Amino acid sequence: MISLSPGSEWQKPLQNGVEIFSLATLIVLCWPLHNKTNRASVREKLRRPIQLVKMLEPSHVVILGLAIALAGAVWMHVQRSPQASREAKAATSNNSVPILLPDDGGPITWLRGQYIFGASGGENGVHIQSFQAVGQNKSNDFIRPLDGYVRSEITGKQFQILVVNDKGDLVSPTGYGIPAGQQFNLGARLTDSAGISSAEFIRDFGRITFVFTYGDHTYTKKFSPEEIEAEVYRLEKDLRPKPVLGAGARKY
Repeated sequence: MISLSPGSEWQKPLQNGVEIFSLATLIVLCWPLHNKTNRASVREKLRRPIQLVKMLEPSHVVILGLAIALAGAVWMHVQRSPQASREAKAATSNNSVPILLPDDGGPITWLRGQYIFGASGGENGVHIQSFQAVGQNKSNDFIRPLDGYVRSEITGKQFQILVVNDKGDLVSPTGYGIPAGQQFNLGARLTDSAGISSAEFIRDFGRITFVFTYGDHTYTKKFSPEEIEAEVYRLEKDLRPKPVLGAGARKY
């Protein structure tokens, strides 16, 4: 099917009707060729094209035109499909919630759209301090023990995964577990409390690996430089101070 330009959607029923009629006509025209005798007769006529032209009637020209139109429609669809696919993919990547921690089939799933870096923003820009994630135990069992780390594949430094306890404190996962059906938060302190700038973070953490071991299962996610940069950009965009319009006194 050919994609219609915006504002031309009203032509869709007409377009569909023409394409279906053209396809049906082509099938009717070619149906006799399933007979061996008819195929032999057609081959014989093709050897004498002048006689074939003399035998043509106006109805044949109409059918041939419809067949050519159908072939052109199919060709345009094939040519435009890759572009439409790329445009749809770009729109999805721009508007959808990023899936930075895809599920791996284990009992722990990860909430979509959450920032994976803890950061603060202000007039001096964004400063990133930590890695963070929100998960959920989808099983009917209490899951333990817990362990894990975040490692920079640029500096080689490794940072222990911590969990948020009932008091809201970030603590070592030793002695803790995840109740059945419950959500939980975890994190890793990557810098001091002040954090580092976006440029410094990309320099030192532009490629990281997250490993989380729970029970007898290990979840591993390697973040590419493109994923890190996109997430940092998302942070900068959302944490950038918004201008206050109409503020300030005015003289009268």
